[in-house]
Amino acid sequence: MTRLSGRASRLASRVFRMNWFWAAALLLAVVAALPLLAEPGLLNTRGGGDSPFLLQRLQQLETAVRDGHFPVRWMPDANYGYGYPFYNYYAPLSIYITAVFRLFGFSYVRAIQLSQVTAFVVAAAGMFALARRWWRNEWVALVTAVAYTIAPFHMVNVYVRGDSLAEFWAMAWYPWVILAADGMFRIPYAAFRVPYSKWRIPGFTLPRRQIVALALVYAALILSHNISALIFSPFLLFYLLLKAYAAYRHPYAEKREPAPEQGNPQSPRSLRAPLFPLFASALALLLALALAAWFFVPALAEKGLAQLGPVTEGYFHFSNHFRGWDLVQWRLLFDYNPDGGNAFRMGAVQAGTAVLGLVGLLAQKRKGAGNKLFVVGSLLVATVMITPLSRWLWEYLPLLDFTQFPWRFLSIQAFAAALAAGGIGNLPRQRWLVPGIIALLLLSGLGGLQTDHLLLTDKDVTAEKLAQYEWFTGNIGTTISAEYLPQTVQPRPYTSPWLERDERDRVQVLNGRATTTLVERQTTRQIWQLDVTEAATLVLPTLYWPGWRAEVDGKRWRYGRLRAAA
Repeated sequence: MTRLSGRASRLASRVFRMNWFWAAALLLAVVAALPLLAEPGLLNTRGGGDSPFLLQRLQQLETAVRDGHFPVRWMPDANYGYGYPFYNYYAPLSIYITAVFRLFGFSYVRAIQLSQVTAFVVAAAGMFALARRWWRNEWVALVTAVAYTIAPFHMVNVYVRGDSLAEFWAMAWYPWVILAADGMFRIPYAAFRVPYSKWRIPGFTLPRRQIVALALVYAALILSHNISALIFSPFLLFYLLLKAYAAYRHPYAEKREPAPEQGNPQSPRSLRAPLFPLFASALALLLALALAAWFFVPALAEKGLAQLGPVTEGYFHFSNHFRGWDLVQWRLLFDYNPDGGNAFRMGAVQAGTAVLGLVGLLAQKRKGAGNKLFVVGSLLVATVMITPLSRWLWEYLPLLDFTQFPWRFLSIQAFAAALAAGGIGNLPRQRWLVPGIIALLLLSGLGGLQTDHLLLTDKDVTAEKLAQYEWFTGNIGTTISAEYLPQTVQPRPYTSPWLERDERDRVQVLNGRATTTLVERQTTRQIWQLDVTEAATLVLPTLYWPGWRAEVDGKRWRYGRLRAAA
């Protein structure tokens, strides 16, 4: 009885300690988000991004949903009132998450702030769970979660690139994707229930929960930021292959399999350990692609309809954004000044923590070689992709140039560097070392951060004022190059009668005689009353997008110039 009580006591103590570390990780994530809430109003950023763009994306998505347009592909009031296919190409999940807070009655500004705080917490929780599973140490998991949360590029996506909420949420999903992939290889192989002598699918019981978990988080990554999903996917594949190789080599793969049948000594029992989880993982990734297909299939299929050329040209060409010897900021307090790309670098404390952790990882000779190889390999590859050494890959790999900025690999570098901090657990006096490193990371990430806020209320977030902001910035639909305009829009618009004369709903009569009255205007539907006294050619104040159709008295007409007969 005493023995059982002692075990129960130790278990209770361990659970209490683990919950305390969980609470500490989440609390420190909220601390990283506190500057968002330090002053009333919306965080104002001007470095490589503009936080008020989030207001337009949220307001236009909410307007479209209220009009029954779902899934949202069209901004009805953007492009100076002519409409814009923004959500046909831009991954929308981060704005949908933000819109959920609007449903609960929060203001536009508060909904954006809560979405950002939630992403901070999700990222910290995922990294803590992954590091604790890998390194089996709560102190190490805590420092890993803080290293990821306070990683300069993670902070830059909020406090410098204010409109990159999508990329910020993508980083929140990174640890969860790897955690779900890791779960595939933690299932006892007997659970797959494949008859040993029958290499076939009948009788194959899939690990449904693990498949659904990996499918959901990977689909969330794709729907949060398709570019981040593009650059992270090779690292996910690398991890799956490492786990498969480890399962093939590990002796427990043999022990858990039944003995080979007599007369069949060559039965491939050692191959089952890696192949079955790989098969289940492939099914999960296919399911994730199916879940996200409603977004990325039209985006890829219709990319030829938009003016995507500027996305990879001029300033946005990858060759202008490599980092060499200036990859690391060699100062204690990270400088968030975006001038000259200064903010898009590693921090000195971040780099030092990663190096210290790598020393500890490489010094450890116990199990976990696959995880260590993943960390070292990912950190090395991500760093090379930021430097000119990878130029030939940027020139020849398909779709990679759409990443635009090589420093976007700082997100994966931050992920790998935070996991590398797990090696600190192998160093002497790690319980004394970890609190000091956490304090140093917080000081480095938050000590040099200065914020500015815009005092805005919901009365300031209207379609008219957002159109005026478009004109002020010259950015159509929150895109700097107006790259989602149809190919037929030449030259691009810079204003409209709505802005110049407050004439939002005015049909232009090119010839003939006609009077027009707007009956109904929704996101993807307009009804006009036309009184034509002489055959006329009319131009409706709506951007043409392939697939639009026009009807006059129930008869379909060629859209573009709609000829209305008397």
